[in-house]
Amino acid sequence: MKHKLNKKLLFYILIFSLLFPSEKITFSANNLENINNDIENIKKFKGNVIIEKNNLELYSNLATHYPDCLKVYLEGNVKMYDMQDTLFCSKLVLYDQEIRKFTAIGNVNYSRQAQRLSTDKLKYTALNENDVLIELFNNASIKDSMRTVKGDTILANYSDSLIKQINVDRHAEIINIRYAKTNGITIYEC
Repeated sequence: MKHKLNKKLLFYILIFSLLFPSEKITFSANNLENINNDIENIKKFKGNVIIEKNNLELYSNLATHYPDCLKVYLEGNVKMYDMQDTLFCSKLVLYDQEIRKFTAIGNVNYSRQAQRLSTDKLKYTALNENDVLIELFNNASIKDSMRTVKGDTILANYSDSLIKQINVDRHAEIINIRYAKTNGITIYEC
């Protein structure tokens, strides 16, 4: 009787875990250092760091996880892969929340579907399942097969894979290979 009860319990746990998968972030590395004190809990992962969460995979040389603050700082040859998207940068701050949110710093190259975004600093915030706000700071550019948008700072609001609104601050340059349609251009002078 006890044996059958254990099998049923194991079966229900398995079904529950398949229906409600864990959204926890997982780490692997050559070395782990735990720092526990009265102020904060810190985990430092060094050498061949691999971080996974759902479809997201991150690789770096060093990762510092602050579980109480829900943040992970990655440094050194950072690579991020998420389905069709890839990101390469020097440093990355990943916010371990339900919504996707991260900040990439240093020689940022982000391939988002058919677009290539490059900048010195990128902030990514998922507003909901389909809408994303991407902010590019310093030497910003967005390129696809037909156009290039450049500027000091670019704020792009995406709906699915399309840019629904874009703001370019200072030194704006737009190169369009085919045609462009606007509902108005406003020029601000200082």
